[in-house]
Order: sequence, then C-alpha cells, then structure tokens
Amino acid sequence: MIGLLVVGTLAAIFVTQQLRAEGTVVSDVETTRGAFDECPRDERGPGIPISFYLQRDDRVSAEIVAFDRLETVRRLFSARPLSGPGRHCAPWDGLDDTGEPAEPGRYRLRIGLADLQREATAGEPIRLGRKSTP
Repeated sequence: MIGLLVVGTLAAIFVTQQLRAEGTVVSDVETTRGAFDECPRDERGPGIPISFYLQRDDRVSAEIVAFDRLETVRRLFSARPLSGPGRHCAPWDGLDDTGEPAEPGRYRLRIGLADLQREATAGEPIRLGRKSTP
C-alpha cells in the first residue's frame, strides 16, 4: 500500500513539473475597446470585443462562462486551429447558447486547448449591461 502511495506521489510530481515546463500558453485577456487592435482582421466581429494572446499553435475552444458559477453561457467556437504566438479575437454578441440575450452581469472567458489538453478561465470580468428589448 505504501509503495502505491509513493508511486502515485512521484507521478503527480512528474506531471506537475511537465506542466510548469510548458509555461503559460494563454495570457493577456483583453475586453476593452482596443481588444481587437492586434487581432487578425478575419477574427474580428460585432459585439463585445474580447481577445487573448496564444503562446503556441493549438486547436482552441472559447466560451463565455458565468463569473462565479463557471457554467457555460455561450460557446463562441470549438476546436478552431489558431497559430501562436499572437493575439486572437473571440467577439461575443451578448447572446446565450439558445440565442436569447444573456442576463446582465459579469462573465469570464474560458479557453480550451485541445492538443495540450488544458483549459484556462480568465480572471478578468466581462461586463454585460442590461438586456436589450427586441
């Protein structure tokens, strides 16, 4: 039994060291008016400007999640091949996955990296004002 604990601990240490060696792969999430300034033109769009810096090539998923609960509100794209290093855009139209306006409040951007099998949720809030009436 003790042998299994030792092997498990050593495996956890090895995995942790591997993740540290890879470093940060997604950083510098921007949600301001200038967020699209460095983005490729074909990734820009209407809505709330959101961008992030990708350190390496990967197949990337982006979604909007509730700030505190981290539940998915809107999937922006899934498994899109993106090249790094560089800034990329993920504009949000303020709608949820059903096509309805999302509730006013704070949200976050969650990025998934398929090739690295990693996921990161930005700490910076994305603020959504009051609902618009149709």
